[in-house]
Amino acid sequence: MLTDATADVPKDQLKPYENPAAFCNTSVYKLLATDIDNQKNDTDLYPGKISDEFMKKVPPFAIWTSEFDFYRRDNIELARRGKACGKLLDISDMPGVVHGY
Repeated sequence: MLTDATADVPKDQLKPYENPAAFCNTSVYKLLATDIDNQKNDTDLYPGKISDEFMKKVPPFAIWTSEFDFYRRDNIELARRGKACGKLLDISDMPGVVHGY
């Protein structure tokens, strides 16, 4: 999970394959955090929340996602930001399969 953005999407706007992930991932991240309420923008916990300034300093990267990936929203957003910062090499968006195809 790159961010906690899926947890903030209203349940009626989540795709069916995103529902379990939104609940499960939020629960897991609460276990990983020492103080979840004060770590909403912690880039060690949510690497997708790094600033564009910091992203410009990372090595170029590629992203793999899929049509039914519960992380797809985060992956597409990171690809958009990476492209804007000149760091995205490519994105593979595999049709018809789930996370971890």
